[in-house]
Amino acid sequence: MSEGIGTKQNAKIVVVGSSNTDMVAMAALLACVLAGLLPAGSAFAGFGHPAVITVACVLVLSRGLQTSGAVDLLARHVLPAKAGIALSLAALIGLGALLSGFMNNVGAMALLMPVAVRLAELGHGQEALSAARPIEPLTYQVDALLSLAPHLSLPWPREALDVAAELGRHGAPVAARMALRLAELGEAEEGWRAALGIEGERWQVEAMVGLAPYLPAGRRETAYARALDVARGLSNAGERLGVLAGMAGQLPGDLGSAALREALGAAVELKERSDGAPRRPGQRASATPLAILAEPLATLAAGPDAARALREIWLANGQGERLLGLMGRQPRPTTLLELAVLAPLLARLGGPAAPGEILDAVQQVARWWR
Repeated sequence: MSEGIGTKQNAKIVVVGSSNTDMVAMAALLACVLAGLLPAGSAFAGFGHPAVITVACVLVLSRGLQTSGAVDLLARHVLPAKAGIALSLAALIGLGALLSGFMNNVGAMALLMPVAVRLAELGHGQEALSAARPIEPLTYQVDALLSLAPHLSLPWPREALDVAAELGRHGAPVAARMALRLAELGEAEEGWRAALGIEGERWQVEAMVGLAPYLPAGRRETAYARALDVARGLSNAGERLGVLAGMAGQLPGDLGSAALREALGAAVELKERSDGAPRRPGQRASATPLAILAEPLATLAAGPDAARALREIWLANGQGERLLGLMGRQPRPTTLLELAVLAPLLARLGGPAAPGEILDAVQQVARWWR
């Protein structure tokens, strides 16, 4: 249970991609430990899980094969330069079947994926996609297609979009990345149309926000506004919170403030749902959904006209007052963590003296409960 708290919260922050993932994950883990939500003795227990070690070994093996030149050697001998798609595909499938006969499938994938990426780098996009399509399980196939995206030239991102469509909702991350790849290759309008057809609102928003800078200047704000509308429509409050928090720093001006306002509303909604949930004696508090708002709030507080924007965020739908009421009914460690998240907002709204007054109040309460 203790491992799950840190892992689940980290995943929500990392998926938005707004910061260095290593730093964000470590900061979230340390915050949970300092707030008493996660036992210090179990904080790093997840690093010893076999799945983590396997993935780390795959990454090391894959990088070693690339830097040592083994990938090029394997590509030249197994996939001759003049080989057609049928021969290339047959060679890769045969090699994969041979390797899987005496080693873990993950290890076999680590050997073959750099070869597929190298094919894409050499301009053999069709062969690279054909090599990725038979990969099992499905999550590995998605990872393979995402790895190929930066190396595909036209017209292969279009074919990759067809592959993503065959995967349904599982292919949504691939569709989002390939739509962006089209824009990177000078086909922004085609990429935008592909983004509109993505099955899965979260990935559709990610594609729209990534594509907007490639569109003509007059259309960018409209594109950002449409992405915000899609994000607002996400039915799952947790997913909505993560998407809105991630895009808040990428949207210009008032649109960014609007995204952060909606994100705070989603966080309050999540807290209200858990407010009345029965708690077993001795049960630890769950990680706060406000943690994901720490960076966008701090960024907005440091920007121009921050006081007005933060005031609107706080007062919208009475969500600031609702949040304070919820904070007064929850365990003290969670309240302290949330005060740290809200510190930039409270300092801007309450003036320079606000942080000191809050600290004095916390110390007084701590003395009362000794």
